[in-house]
Amino acid sequence: MKEKDISVSIIIATYNRSSDLIVTLPQLLDCMRPIDELIIVDQTLSHSPEAQDYLNEIKNNSQVSIYQTAPSLTIARNAGLLKATKDVVLYLDDDVDVLCDLCAETAELYKNPKVAAAAGRVKLPGDNFWTPRKNSKTVTALYGCHMSFRRTALLESGGFDIDFKGNFLGEEWEALERILDQGGIVADGEKCIVFHRLQESGGCDNRTLDYKWFRFSYQNHLVWARKRKGVSKFTKFPRHLAAFLKSMMRYGHPSLFKIDRAFIDNVIKPAWKESKVLAKQSYKRELVPQDFEITKL
Repeated sequence: MKEKDISVSIIIATYNRSSDLIVTLPQLLDCMRPIDELIIVDQTLSHSPEAQDYLNEIKNNSQVSIYQTAPSLTIARNAGLLKATKDVVLYLDDDVDVLCDLCAETAELYKNPKVAAAAGRVKLPGDNFWTPRKNSKTVTALYGCHMSFRRTALLESGGFDIDFKGNFLGEEWEALERILDQGGIVADGEKCIVFHRLQESGGCDNRTLDYKWFRFSYQNHLVWARKRKGVSKFTKFPRHLAAFLKSMMRYGHPSLFKIDRAFIDNVIKPAWKESKVLAKQSYKRELVPQDFEITKL
């Protein structure tokens, strides 16, 4: 496949970040290489007048499509995948600044037909810089605010797992794991760079620090672990335990940061029970539930 033949669909799932969204979108529309397709999955119930006017303006662009859904990052990402028509799907957060000719650099990574996904580089506030973890063969980690997939590879792997509940920061790593299990190579997008503004409000930042949040966090890790095949189901389980304990260390507060009877009854027991049921679900089913409405604006 020639470089010029590699087309890119940019997908942005946005939620309650009107002011950020209208800062990010013009940068994408002004890239040196014109966009092939921009899909906005809008989960915001009501935008500011300024943002709404801008969205009304750009949806007249034939390369731009705007869809409205109820809030769910996982399903929004899958909805964008299903609506995309180009070779590569590039996922961006709604609060990033573009620091390169993004579509051109992304397409370049997929000149190698064995590349199934790519990790973009991310500059962070305070002169910090995220670079992907990798082994001798391939990249083994993604940052959800800037990542891309060959569309067919992500579809064949089952997309993002809709059995994850609430705000699960590991869903892109789990999707990547399935890509790697299929034998795909994950590229390091060294020249694909965005700045992540890391806004504190909106987005998928719904950590309410109650029993429900911790239950979903624990449950999601158990679903991921239980769905694995072979010995990795057991050898990789300690990673999930460590991740859950880390979330308690990072987000716990005095009334929750203790394993008492209430925590066991409200978090651990229901998470263990529900994960057994969800783990039986196949990745090879609908990417968006049948009763989930996707409305084109």
